[in-house]
Amino acid sequence: MKKKMSWIGSFLALVFMVAALSGCSDSSSTVKPPEVYCIGDNLVSPAWVAKLVKYHETGSTSAAPVDYTYGRTHKYLIFETSWGPVAGATKYNAGHVPGAIHSDSDIYENGDPRWFLLPDSDIFDAMESMGITEDTTVIVYSADPSFAARLWWILKYAGLQDVRIMDGGYEKWVADGFAGETAVNNPTAATSEYTGPVNPGFIATIDYVAAHYTDTDNYILADVREKDEYDGITSGYDYLIEKGRIPNAIWFNPVGGSNDQYFNADNTFKSLSDILAMWKNLGVADGASSSTFNKEIIFYCGGGYRSSAAFFYAYVMGYQNIRNLSDGWEGWSTTYTYDLSDDCSEGLNGAKHGAWPSDYCQKPSGRDIEP
Repeated sequence: MKKKMSWIGSFLALVFMVAALSGCSDSSSTVKPPEVYCIGDNLVSPAWVAKLVKYHETGSTSAAPVDYTYGRTHKYLIFETSWGPVAGATKYNAGHVPGAIHSDSDIYENGDPRWFLLPDSDIFDAMESMGITEDTTVIVYSADPSFAARLWWILKYAGLQDVRIMDGGYEKWVADGFAGETAVNNPTAATSEYTGPVNPGFIATIDYVAAHYTDTDNYILADVREKDEYDGITSGYDYLIEKGRIPNAIWFNPVGGSNDQYFNADNTFKSLSDILAMWKNLGVADGASSSTFNKEIIFYCGGGYRSSAAFFYAYVMGYQNIRNLSDGWEGWSTTYTYDLSDDCSEGLNGAKHGAWPSDYCQKPSGRDIEP
């Protein structure tokens, strides 16, 4: 009993600690300070971003936002991120934060129907094309907070130091009384080479998971897809054939979708204490210190977006033994072969998904799956 009470005491201490860090989305408060930002220098409010823009205006004498220590000439970029080129970015074109640039999620991935993360050197090239240098401060937002978390995760994995998510996206920006614009802002490519280095501890490759998924004493596979995806009823994607889950994976409740458990109704991030309490109920105890879970947690979803949001929460809580399976269930379950034939060379390379025209054939990877 003494040991159990000690564990509970440690857990509650951590809950109180993270609750103090998460005022921006703390549902217990109805009046929020105008500059509040939820979690250190990773999640900032629209008011914080508005003050950042004001601070950097030509001739400005306004104060910098809280915990922003750079001078007025420091480079910063604001990205609205969603799928597809700017011409088809409906929400961006309808209105965006002044100065924001549309960031097509495709530029960091290898195209349909796979959308796996590109090799590191190609990620660096994509960052350069968007004007990102190693000392750039980047603010990201999206109508889908998982998209914002995905770009945050990619840039942090790539070694960029100062990346922050604007909580609630453009909808919250407008709701908080700030004006937008509809003029398209095109990126100016960086003139210096971006070289990283990457943070290898951020990512779980398929080979890494294959080496550890049976070691349930030391690793937790945290599946944040919908329950029907976890149960193998649906693949979750109109272009993916294979259904199921990685063996030994624990369902960590869904990120996004109609049954979302990770965001507030206005698409702001929930308080850290709420998320940690949910994870505790799923069996994730605290480790020997506040920076480690009792096991390494590998978050995964279908293709690395929803799991990036779960990773974000754990990261800003201070946990270090966490990884994101960037290629997700799709990478684990499926092998893709480029094949222009309609029948995938008489089935030799698998099959094509009828709902999504593609030059790639899909077949099971041969790795273990459940159920």
